[in-house]
Amino acid sequence: MGTSLRIGICISCAMLWSCSDTMPPAAGVAAPTTPADTQGAEVTKTSNTISRTWSAPEILVPGSSFHGVHGLAIDAQGRLLAGTVVGSEMWEVDRNTGAAKVLIPAPEGEADDIAIGPKGELAWTSYTQGILRYRENDTAPIRELAKDLPGINSLAFDKKNGKLYASQVFYGDALWEIDVAGTNPPRLIKKDLGGFNGFEVGPDGRLYGPLWFKGQAVKINPSNGNVTVLNSGFKTPAAANLDSKLNLWVVDTMTGVLSKIELANAKRTDVKTWPHRSTIWRSRRTELSMCPTWLTTRLCRTTRPAAS
Repeated sequence: MGTSLRIGICISCAMLWSCSDTMPPAAGVAAPTTPADTQGAEVTKTSNTISRTWSAPEILVPGSSFHGVHGLAIDAQGRLLAGTVVGSEMWEVDRNTGAAKVLIPAPEGEADDIAIGPKGELAWTSYTQGILRYRENDTAPIRELAKDLPGINSLAFDKKNGKLYASQVFYGDALWEIDVAGTNPPRLIKKDLGGFNGFEVGPDGRLYGPLWFKGQAVKINPSNGNVTVLNSGFKTPAAANLDSKLNLWVVDTMTGVLSKIELANAKRTDVKTWPHRSTIWRSRRTELSMCPTWLTTRLCRTTRPAAS
């Protein structure tokens, strides 16, 4: 066995040991125990210090029914629709009670983004399958309007003329016009945009959204693919939406900042910032934090005894 191979194995073992969740308590310090009312729940240790001085996390808000929510829309019936890629389902959520049920089961229900057309049509993107699906109403059959488009991601209708647009991001990088009649193949508008994610069609027929990999908010003319940069300086802009006053709201997933861009003058105002730290509030004896697992994130509370 070569020297470099032995060194690599030693380093790997050291890294595995340092990442282990099971650490022996320090001398003279008793290992923490799980309270009776949290036995059986998954315990998330934030650090060795906290694990020795704070109680085990108590789940305050459990994970939802969804395996991650990727797309949201309110349909013509007033229903809140939630799409999940990992769960490959589309859910219907009661906005008054929070109750949820599967509207379209897997695999056809996989939805990274959901769009509602001017006549109440429903369209959605199945990201991992590379398929854009569509149906006119709940009783109509589901049709595949486009396929073999890896990473088909965001989509939006032009509410004035019913045109449907969709973009590929991550597994691809392109913007398409989709024929809702299913007669013609998708029309390529532009390639290599830089990740046109989470976009919306404005009243002028232009497409407004972020370029994930370029840190920009842009306007695109769907007739010729011309791109106009509205504002730069974002880190990783993920989605954009227009309000009734023609302000473009952009969320930056890297910084956690929500920004408003006035289309009239392209003025940008940062209006809200969310912390990325897992600890969201702490007092002398209580801490609230986000407790992530592989497919869900829960709000947890930890406590520690008063000083003697």
